[in-house]
Amino acid sequence: MRLVVHEIVESLSRPWRVACICDADGDPAEACAVTVGLHDLGLPELVLPARPDNLDPGVGWRLSHRDLTGVLGGLGDTLLRGDLWRRELRTELDTGVTAARMHAGYPVSLATLVEFRPGWIVSDALLSVLGDLLPSQGRPELAFVGWDLVAGPRAVDAFAGSVAGHDPLPLADELARVRARTAALRGEILERDGRPGRVPVRWRPNPRRAPHPSGEPPRQRFAPRHGLVVARAEQVLLSDVRLLTAFLTLAWDLADDTAGEVIGAVGALAGTTGREHVPAELELAAEDVTTLLTGRHGDAMRWQRAYLAQQHRVCGEHRAALERICRERLLRHVLALLAAEAFADSLPPATTARGRASWSGALEARPW
Repeated sequence: MRLVVHEIVESLSRPWRVACICDADGDPAEACAVTVGLHDLGLPELVLPARPDNLDPGVGWRLSHRDLTGVLGGLGDTLLRGDLWRRELRTELDTGVTAARMHAGYPVSLATLVEFRPGWIVSDALLSVLGDLLPSQGRPELAFVGWDLVAGPRAVDAFAGSVAGHDPLPLADELARVRARTAALRGEILERDGRPGRVPVRWRPNPRRAPHPSGEPPRQRFAPRHGLVVARAEQVLLSDVRLLTAFLTLAWDLADDTAGEVIGAVGALAGTTGREHVPAELELAAEDVTTLLTGRHGDAMRWQRAYLAQQHRVCGEHRAALERICRERLLRHVLALLAAEAFADSLPPATTARGRASWSGALEARPW
């Protein structure tokens, strides 16, 4: 085992930094992150392992450097503000679907760790790296922050999707599954005296439309998988405040790269699959869905509550643009979802899973 400091993240707003430690050979067992500099402020340094205490969600699953840095940075701020050991510590991880409950151990010296090796500390290599990062003077102390997955592997699986080979369901079976979920959502909303959403009538095939002179049937707006795109859009339009908030939260957490990959792949496939018109139709449809969710002027009540829940993501001078930024993020992920459904018969399974990730993750994260 060769543990190395893989990344050190500096922050202009903090007088300390976070160092991420990993095994150069790829073993995640003792990967972690440690603060460097809290000792100079009279506080213990914090150590956060990359893997949870309570269960194993999969050999290859661990917190990313981004997660480690973000979570440990927040814990360091909490320590600076007050007593870390008297707080209920809970955080949303980078997947947006999985939550973690943190439990900080009491500070101990490095010498104590070398002698007693409490918790998950087992290797001389990790102790050596920690010793190199800590100052040699002043008897610095370390507090290890263990954590448990609250939602467990099910949430991780919901986010990641299946990237292995698959046998596609027949179109009728896929449509039945989506419609069954839509019916269940509609029933729940009606029980709460809410009004279920409907897709625009103009999306539906027009039975009075004159046949093409060639005798071919009228062209479906979203091509052969038109029914699935419509059914998935209706699911999204059924969102109440909590479901829309979960969807928007995941759209932020997954950022635009995931959606962009799907949208780009669909654009490349359109010509080779004889669906040149579909990407433009999907863009118009995504705009329709987004406008129905947000209100024409961003004034829909559910939307206001959903985007205001994202205020922590932008700094003060950008707060005025929060609604616009959230709407753009939502639009892009609605488009990725509809595009994944329209081209699921041609896209690689991993790409389809990414297109569905923010919506399927929101469904899994629903609290009722």
